[in-house]
Amino acid sequence: MTVTVGLCCLGQVDEQTKLIERQLQKEKKQLRRQVKILLLGSGESGKSTFIKQMVIIHGRGEFTADEVRAYRQQIYQNVISAMRVLLDARQKLGYVWGNPERQKNVDAVMRFTASDMMKGIDQSTFAEVAPLIRDFWDDISIKQTYEQRNLFQISDSCIYFFDHINRVAMPDYYPTNRDILFCRKATRGITEHVFEIQRIPFRFIDVGGQRSQRQKWFQCFEDITSILFMVASCEYDQVILEDRRTNRVVESRSVFETIANNKSFSNVSIILFMNKTDLLEGKHHSFCLTKIQI
Repeated sequence: MTVTVGLCCLGQVDEQTKLIERQLQKEKKQLRRQVKILLLGSGESGKSTFIKQMVIIHGRGEFTADEVRAYRQQIYQNVISAMRVLLDARQKLGYVWGNPERQKNVDAVMRFTASDMMKGIDQSTFAEVAPLIRDFWDDISIKQTYEQRNLFQISDSCIYFFDHINRVAMPDYYPTNRDILFCRKATRGITEHVFEIQRIPFRFIDVGGQRSQRQKWFQCFEDITSILFMVASCEYDQVILEDRRTNRVVESRSVFETIANNKSFSNVSIILFMNKTDLLEGKHHSFCLTKIQI
C-alpha cells in the first residue's frame, strides 16, 4: 500500500515536471517570436504619446478608470503650469496687457508652487482658477507671448487645453482619449508595453529622454530587435530644458549619432521617426535654419 502511494506521487510529480517543461518551451517560442522595440529620443520627442496611441489602436482601446483619473489631475497641472509660464514670460518680455485689469488676477495663478503641483490639483481648485486662465488666454499680450514660445520652456499641447478649458473645468469632466494624448508628463524610469499586431507580439520599452534618465537606456539594450528613435521636428528653434542653451534638434542629432555608431547595434535595425510634423506646419514665424549648427 505504501509503495503504491509513493509511485502515484512520483507519477504526479513527473507529470507536473513535464507540464512545466512544456510551458517553458511555449514561453521560449513566444519570446523568439516577440519583436522587442526600444523607444529612444530626447525629452519631449513624443515617445509616451506614441505609446498612448498604441494603447488606443492596438491595445485595449481605452484607458482604465484609475488611469483616466490620474490623467485628469495631470491635465489640471498642465494647464496651470503653462499659464504660469506665460504670465512670467509676458512680464519678462515686456508685453503690455490688452486689458490692464487682468494684472490684479495674476497672483491667483502664480501662487501655485511646485509642491502644490506634486500634491495634485483637485477639481474644485481648478474650477476656481479656470475662468482667470481663460480670461488671460483671451488677452493679446498672452497671445503675443505664446508666439515667442521658442524663448522659454512650455508644453506644445497647452493651446489645446486653453481652447477647451470650459469643458475641462466642468465638475463631471472625464478626459477623452484625445485629451489624454495631449496630456504631458515626463517619463521617469522604464515602462514596458506589449501589443499584438497581426498575431505578432510587440514589446515596446519606453525610457525617459531627459539627460538624467539616459543612463537607464543601457539597461534595456539586451535582445532588442529594433530601436525607434523619435525626434520632434517642430523643435528646430527651441533649446533643451537641462541647460537652456543647446538646440533641441542638435541634441537629438548628437544622441542619435551615439546610438547609430555604437558597434553593439550593428545587427539592430534603427528607425528614425520625425515626429510632430503637424506642429511644424503650424509654426509660421520666421527662423533662420542656418543658425542650427548641425
